[in-house]
Amino acid sequence: MDIKNKGFTPICRAQQSAQIDCLAIKKYGLSSEILMESAGALSAKHVVTILSSVQKNWTKSSVMVLCGPGHNGGDGLVLARHLLSKGLKVEVFCPPYSKNEASKNTLLNQQKLRLIKQNVPLHSIEDLQKIQSTKSWLIVDALFGVGLNRPIK
Repeated sequence: MDIKNKGFTPICRAQQSAQIDCLAIKKYGLSSEILMESAGALSAKHVVTILSSVQKNWTKSSVMVLCGPGHNGGDGLVLARHLLSKGLKVEVFCPPYSKNEASKNTLLNQQKLRLIKQNVPLHSIEDLQKIQSTKSWLIVDALFGVGLNRPIK
């Protein structure tokens, strides 16, 4: 598929994006958590810019954030936290929080825990009925990122 014909211009390809992340971590000492926080915060800033340019009462807008199981999902959770801090109504759908010792320290779980501590309800990404019944002005896709290496189910 030619992305340019769909109104998108890629900044870089998946491999280049991975190389940029690696460079940021290894050469400049930025942690994956800092990269995730930056990605989510800057994405939230962009969403606010879009909403404020098309809606007079943009703070009354509702946003649905669909998060996947990886770092892209973590970026989406950070974005949701920042949008909530701006006063927007945000519905977050993600994989459930894992209390499993092996996964509880993942960046994704850390971001979920931050939202849970703020009493933000997290809905299951598998609750299709809830997703379909949620009315939102904007839907943010944070399901999969450049690391996806399998067919989407």
